[in-house]
Amino acid sequence: MESSSFNADYIYLFEEFMSREDRMIKDAIHEYAQTKLEPRTLMGNQDERLFHSTLQLY
Repeated sequence: MESSSFNADYIYLFEEFMSREDRMIKDAIHEYAQTKLEPRTLMGNQDERLFHSTLQLY
């Protein structure tokens, strides 16, 4: 049985190994993070406050 060797260059090419559906999911998650999460994080960091409503959910 032949073992596959690890190629460090594959780390930078991981998107080429993803299916079309995987890429669509990744892109949707990225867009959500940029449009919904990042503005709240930036605002919270600027004001140095915590989002208490978010913490109350847990």
